[in-house]
Amino acid sequence: MKKLIYLFIFLSSIQFSQAQTSNDTKDFISEQIKANSPMSNYKNGVFFENDILKFDAERISDRTLSDDDLKNIFIFMYDVFNNSGSNNLFTVAHIIDIRDIVKVSTTKVSDKDSYYKISVYIGNKYYAKEYENLKIKPASWKYIDKMEILIGDNYDASQKIKKAIIYLGKIQGITIKDGDLF
Repeated sequence: MKKLIYLFIFLSSIQFSQAQTSNDTKDFISEQIKANSPMSNYKNGVFFENDILKFDAERISDRTLSDDDLKNIFIFMYDVFNNSGSNNLFTVAHIIDIRDIVKVSTTKVSDKDSYYKISVYIGNKYYAKEYENLKIKPASWKYIDKMEILIGDNYDASQKIKKAIIYLGKIQGITIKDGDLF
């Protein structure tokens, strides 16, 4: 019996030492999204607590953030440039709270260009806004009911990002549904 207890403790410690941390998962999500811009004139960015200064997060979200808000912030941002890539035309950011994610799904969009849209549905219990800064008019904010992450035409990356977001929820004690299972 004593040997079984030691074996259980040993196996549990191996499992926990190999599991990805919240920061590892956030880094993975960020790297995958940045590496898969949907179009050549787009530049994607993802910011979590450790990737952004509180001042900048507050400026983008248009509100004062508590330490708890900052700890759970998830920002997807993209800049769109003219075709030569030298002039920024506009910036859009979706700002949500990780604790508010309820479902994630992926959709292939075939327009002029093909890309994937990862829809991150939220429960509207926490702050969720879209920031838009067009160079020809002042910045504006509006409430959103989902974050839409655009990535390139890469099915595998879309599935990995979706699974990583679901796993991030699991790490933080949140159940996030896979919206593609319906």
